[in-house]
Amino acid sequence: MELIQEIDLSEDIYQDSEDNEDLEDQFIFCNYHCNQVLFCNFLNRSWFLFFLVTNSILSCSSYQFDSGITEKPNKNFEPSQRLKHGILFRYCLGNDPSYLNGSSRSKPSLMDRLIARLVAKGFNQEYGIDYEETFAPVARVTLLAIAATKHWPLFQMDIKNAFLNGDLSEEVYMTPPPGVSLPSSHVCRLRKAMYGLKQASRAWFEKFGNTVISLGFSASNYDSGLFTRTTASGTILLLLYVDDMIITGDDSIGIASLKQSFSSSFEMKDLGKLHYFLGLEVLSDSFGTYLCQAKYISDLLSKAGLSDNKVASTPLEHNLHLAPNYGPLLQDPTRYLGSLVYLTVTRPDIVYVVHTVSQFMVAPCSDHYAAVIQILRYLKAPCFMDYTSPPIRLRCGFLDSDWDSDMTDLRSTTGYCFFLGDSLISWRSKKQSLTARSSTEAEYRALADTSQELIWLRWLLSDMGAPQSSPTPLWCDNNSAIQIAYNDVFHERTKHIEIDCHFARQRVVRNTIRLQAISTLDQPVDIFTKLICQDGFESLLPNSICLVPPLIKSLLLLYSLSHQLNQAFQSLSFSNSVFHQTFKSSWKQMRATMKNFCIGACLLIILVAFLPELDAQTCTPSGGIRGKKPPPGQCNTENDSGCSVQGKFYTTYTCSPRVSSNTKATLTLNSFQKGGDGGGPSECDHKYHSNDKPVVALSTGWYKGGDRCHNFITINGNGRSVKAMVVDECDSTMGCDEDHDYQPPCPNNIVDASKAVWKALGVSEDNRGDLDITWSDV
Repeated sequence: MELIQEIDLSEDIYQDSEDNEDLEDQFIFCNYHCNQVLFCNFLNRSWFLFFLVTNSILSCSSYQFDSGITEKPNKNFEPSQRLKHGILFRYCLGNDPSYLNGSSRSKPSLMDRLIARLVAKGFNQEYGIDYEETFAPVARVTLLAIAATKHWPLFQMDIKNAFLNGDLSEEVYMTPPPGVSLPSSHVCRLRKAMYGLKQASRAWFEKFGNTVISLGFSASNYDSGLFTRTTASGTILLLLYVDDMIITGDDSIGIASLKQSFSSSFEMKDLGKLHYFLGLEVLSDSFGTYLCQAKYISDLLSKAGLSDNKVASTPLEHNLHLAPNYGPLLQDPTRYLGSLVYLTVTRPDIVYVVHTVSQFMVAPCSDHYAAVIQILRYLKAPCFMDYTSPPIRLRCGFLDSDWDSDMTDLRSTTGYCFFLGDSLISWRSKKQSLTARSSTEAEYRALADTSQELIWLRWLLSDMGAPQSSPTPLWCDNNSAIQIAYNDVFHERTKHIEIDCHFARQRVVRNTIRLQAISTLDQPVDIFTKLICQDGFESLLPNSICLVPPLIKSLLLLYSLSHQLNQAFQSLSFSNSVFHQTFKSSWKQMRATMKNFCIGACLLIILVAFLPELDAQTCTPSGGIRGKKPPPGQCNTENDSGCSVQGKFYTTYTCSPRVSSNTKATLTLNSFQKGGDGGGPSECDHKYHSNDKPVVALSTGWYKGGDRCHNFITINGNGRSVKAMVVDECDSTMGCDEDHDYQPPCPNNIVDASKAVWKALGVSEDNRGDLDITWSDV
């Protein structure tokens, strides 16, 4: 490419001498045509700015500088301003650069901008000469899940040309960009990082980290992509993933000030409320935040040619056994699997099946491909990750292992998941590195891996302003593994287990973990360790997985009805071939009219009949309220509860009496045995309790994050006193619990007690019902 105007790059122009102060004011402007643009600008004695745009990316009509540049650069040009339209080079003594074309999106359906970028060929760099350290941390998606549970507004900002801001500590040389005529013995020395360099991401992160810390933020010790700042006015969390940034917090003034500070340091673009992040679509309403990858799935299905209406009810058949080298080999083993792996970010329900089929990527066969196709058909059903519960505490975790499930190498699979409130925030399915000699050993190894994730989550929550004061329950369905963790003994069956596996035992001793037994039938982690039949698969899905918002449900129902009616009309047309051939054009027009009529009729039916019912069915227990949401554990009588019947709302209940040494309450009779009037097993340990033991369940308003579970309270009544163990802390904080959904708010001062409590208070069976008492924590 030849310049339209000759540029003199003689020695005396770029040499660093004190006599050339006037060169800072020099401004060389190159004319250009639409298909050939080279903008050159002398910013000071030793820097040149190059920016190239080709007609395949931008036309003259869309390029903002097509009329030329008339202003001279300011003497005090800031580095961020210098980098505004290109890349800085210093002319001196070669890697050959190249140009890449691409696009940027801020929303799934909106192309934000077109990009032409000059990049270095980093694959030509040599370690120890051109670069050393290259690692740059990025935030885990788990952070986004935790941030979403806080119900704080999520804002997104994008740093333009982020890597160009990084400072290079190494000497890196590059041949001049195409179109720049320099002597053959001269090359460019990079003073700033640029795209394509191996160390570019690390240099950018160091630059950004230093800037954020200067603004009063602290880098998390447990995830380097998280920065926090807590002041008297509130808390701000900042999540960085390369050049994409999420800002959230309860300090609105501080967030606005932070955006201004960033804009003065870097060239930023404020994208407003978070809607689209790294291929994740974010939906928010008054009930919470939902994450999905609908467009990503749609593109994947189109790529696979699965545009029909066939939908699979489960990812894989529960009796399917895949084996290597079974059937003809596929030509492209990575066609869809890589895409499916990224989908597990918001689809925990496919984690295990993707883990299973990924084991055959070395030599995939037709059977493996058929399994992938079924997973894709299963993904056609809409699914959203729901984050509606306030992050009061890390409620619990579940772990399991499927011993010797893989017939190829007999290694077990570890699975675990963690809930923050009612929201699933972390999960995993991974094959163990060694073959376990027993199911107990496999479970104990899974316990060690789960404990590591739990410790990280507790530390991370502490950094995000939600410290965990009480031990986190871990539910395990192997009693022998629990006993090994609680008892520091070695015997023939366990002496060969590696020392690092006893990490969990140390955490139990330090009261960080509380291991509890759960029935295998109630173990939700089975979805991460084995293939399950349809009924079992649907029952094991946690409530926060595949929750579809009410509006989406109604739209899906509308589409389904209209599509079925349209299919019926199409069948009718082809059943009468004479009519179809004679009046083909008229029939097409009538069919289109009938389709539109059906869509309108279905919409009217849904609006009139279905929406109130949908609203009632999607009422989250004690969750949604209209108006300002009260703080966790508190109530707000000025708002209406989301527990509703036929669209009716109930006033949020009055706050429960403050707990003191004589908390007033009403004692009621309850049965905590299986089949009793207490409903299911207790919330504290998922077990039933005998009526012969003094146990109680506390009213909703006294919820304390589970801290009272298995602790005792003193009850005073009828002139006597008794100590009773708390086996149920209602997990609701704003009204009804899950057993009283669709009802007016429950009483706020109730202590449900077993027969043993009433007997200890000396109340005869004929008089047991309601009794005025006082109670206090022991």
